[in-house]
Amino acid sequence: MRLDPQIDIIMRAHEERQLPELRRAVRSVAEQIFDHPVRILLETSNFGKKLSLPDLVEEELCPPTLSFMHHDVPYAHDSRFVLLRSGIERATAPWLYFLDCDDCLKPLGLSTLWQAGEESGAHLVIANVDLVTNAGKRVSRAPYRQGPVSTLSLLKHNTVPFNAILVAREAAVTAIADSPALSLFEDYGLVLSLLSQAPPHVLPHETTVAEYHAGTAQSTKYGVRRAFSLATIEKHKASLTFPIHGADLISKARDPVREQADATLLAALPEVPLAATPVEGFVEYEPMSDGTVRLDGWCQNSKKPKDPIFAVYAALDPKHAVLLSERSTRSDVNMARKTKAEKQGFSGTVPDSGNVTVWIVHDGKKSRLPKPF
Repeated sequence: MRLDPQIDIIMRAHEERQLPELRRAVRSVAEQIFDHPVRILLETSNFGKKLSLPDLVEEELCPPTLSFMHHDVPYAHDSRFVLLRSGIERATAPWLYFLDCDDCLKPLGLSTLWQAGEESGAHLVIANVDLVTNAGKRVSRAPYRQGPVSTLSLLKHNTVPFNAILVAREAAVTAIADSPALSLFEDYGLVLSLLSQAPPHVLPHETTVAEYHAGTAQSTKYGVRRAFSLATIEKHKASLTFPIHGADLISKARDPVREQADATLLAALPEVPLAATPVEGFVEYEPMSDGTVRLDGWCQNSKKPKDPIFAVYAALDPKHAVLLSERSTRSDVNMARKTKAEKQGFSGTVPDSGNVTVWIVHDGKKSRLPKPF
């Protein structure tokens, strides 16, 4: 007689060619050091046959506490959210964990998350994972999240990978009800929706519970990320609960002394037209409903593409300026321009003064980055 699962693990797979990766993921669940019943809910799209647990892992490795159910969703295509919703709706365990077929758990991953959830009483537990990047024969490994979780970091980009969280089932059901349709990057939206419900329990960023495998094939899907991220942030940021309430974020995050110092620095630099420099760049202005503007763009030294640009500032008015955050190469920009050259990304959310100007500082001079038409 099988006991009711304490954790339902929702796995997603879209193509039968992913079976080798799926077997690795299932094996990592079978090898968990965890005494409580666990069930895998495999959600697939248009798989040719119904899978059972012996199809995916050696019988001698399967503990008696592990059970398995395969559910195929016809015509889900590449909609990860369709599969995610299906798994959440079929789940019955008090806790849910999400593990895509190309990722895997560490042996103590489930026990670490479950113990934290049971002891804290939180609806959401956030740990960290190892980011494993495969580029040909080179494999690199580093913590996905480099520091603490914050509302500010989450509004810049998703710092919480999906396989780093444990979610109370009731919270997950509420989250998908609040988000009836999400696009390719629905994981980010679901995390923000969960953070809008109540504060999470966050483990130290040194606590890694799984591996997140990033391959070069993923980059072909990144073109829609920016637009979806902005729409998701706009919907959820006013109600985020951790650790600064979203409605108060901008006012609390501003540093008037630093803004004045940066404005003084800009004013002291000579201005040259961008066309007269080797620098090229682009910026998008996205007005938000709360009176802020989201800035997102890239820049590059065309003569020395690998050399970094010194800094990018947003001038709010003559006496206040904000240093925008740097980020990694924009894969979507590279694809759109059909180039492999790396570009320095930058982004930030600032108060909309009505005349925000973006300046690129390079080689001791400043150049105005024109607004797109």
